[in-house]
Amino acid sequence: MKTMASMLLFLWLAIPAAAQDAPAPEKRSYSYLVYWRTARIGYQKSSWTTETVDGSRRDTISDETYIKIKRSFDGTTFEVRESSKKIYGPDWKPVSQSNERSDGGQKTTTEVKYSDKSISITEASGKGKPVNFEVSLEGKNFLDDQQAFAKLKAEGRLKAQQRLSFDAFSSSDK
Repeated sequence: MKTMASMLLFLWLAIPAAAQDAPAPEKRSYSYLVYWRTARIGYQKSSWTTETVDGSRRDTISDETYIKIKRSFDGTTFEVRESSKKIYGPDWKPVSQSNERSDGGQKTTTEVKYSDKSISITEASGKGKPVNFEVSLEGKNFLDDQQAFAKLKAEGRLKAQQRLSFDAFSSSDK
């Protein structure tokens, strides 16, 4: 019985030590003010978090933007708010992306999920029914912006004044 109690005590003391081995996420934050001529019209806050999940690197980039414009000749005010979050796995492979935009009374949300064979997109505007569609990646070499830049840099193909062209996919283009 004493052996069992000492083993349980040993396990109880060993488990918290093992749980503390995971490194804390590294977070970098950036803040910007938005100006039009001499008037401050908004801001952008960005954060980039790097952490290890299941032994793999995961990067999360979050942006929050707010712009408010007031016209002097009639006093009309326009406000735009946008929040986005992009999650990348190892080698900047995209995992998911979400975007929420409020433009006056209109609110639009977009969620993108990436898999090895397809990209799934869900978009909702206002109080309307969400629209779902899927884009097949079969036979295509798909790279996100971050992946394309990293690949071109690794291959030594980023040179001054060199023009590169790509096929593009955007959820707004459907």
